[in-house]
Amino acid sequence: MIKDDVAPVKESLLTSDLIILATPVYIEQVTAQLKTFTAGLLVWLSGDYRIKSNRESGLGRYDVMLFPHDKSKPGIVIEFKVVRKKETFDTALVSALEQIEKKDYETELRDDGITKVLKLAIAFQGKEVRIREG
Repeated sequence: MIKDDVAPVKESLLTSDLIILATPVYIEQVTAQLKTFTAGLLVWLSGDYRIKSNRESGLGRYDVMLFPHDKSKPGIVIEFKVVRKKETFDTALVSALEQIEKKDYETELRDDGITKVLKLAIAFQGKEVRIREG
């Protein structure tokens, strides 16, 4: 068995009031490493959810999707956006939620028998992050 330090890290994350993530931004995109790390943080929800990242559904590729094991719970679609020049947090968050709708990302959840869907937009600008539910 591999010995690692995940137990104390998990405990710290689960008992924290706030978690701050930092990453460089390349070509106005959230890095793949941050998306992977974020999906990795969600692994602790694996008792309740099956987690998929960067897969095709509907007419595009979502960033992160959580499929509840209990189909009476909501599925979750997460879309990341970087606030571009001449754009505001509000326009980036609206764009992310519109993308979820226009690309019909929840198709895979519906195909899995999930009727309730929570849509989350996460926007980054410099050191700030904002989240909006759709």
